[in-house]
Amino acid sequence: QFTAKAMGGTVSGKGTFDPKASKFDLTTKVEKVNLAEYFRYKSPLLADAVAGRIDADLTLSGAGKTWEALRPTLTGKGSALVMEGALLKVNVMQQIVTAIQAIPMVPPGFSAPMRAKNPQLFSENKTTFQKVNGKVTIPDGKIQAPDLKLVTPDFALDGAGWFAFGKDMD
Repeated sequence: QFTAKAMGGTVSGKGTFDPKASKFDLTTKVEKVNLAEYFRYKSPLLADAVAGRIDADLTLSGAGKTWEALRPTLTGKGSALVMEGALLKVNVMQQIVTAIQAIPMVPPGFSAPMRAKNPQLFSENKTTFQKVNGKVTIPDGKIQAPDLKLVTPDFALDGAGWFAFGKDMD
């Protein structure tokens, strides 16, 4: 078992590890960890991509002495909630309107009334949100998220997708 204060929050869990087989199982709980601080440490390219505090529960198991051996055996499930944060350097509403505008037969001035009534939606190169949450499963070398929800002060989006450890995504 372990508990640690980390990046403004707490990480705790329990698990087992069999060194002879390089096999493990782990159950973790993350409470109020600052994502920007985490990414600054773990993946600096993402430090400017997302902000907020995360609560998460995750169970993982797998076996392998190297990432290449571990990757196909890795399985897990869990849920996460990111509160009062932002997707930085991306305006989700702008991306949606741009995609709709590119659909054939959508009138050229489609977004003008929306922009006039809701200038705050398009004014910044970020998307501030109240929460992002969802469940995840990890089978077959993919992280699947079947029920993602993004809630902002102005709109809400539901979605689903996956990304593979080989860096493919949908």
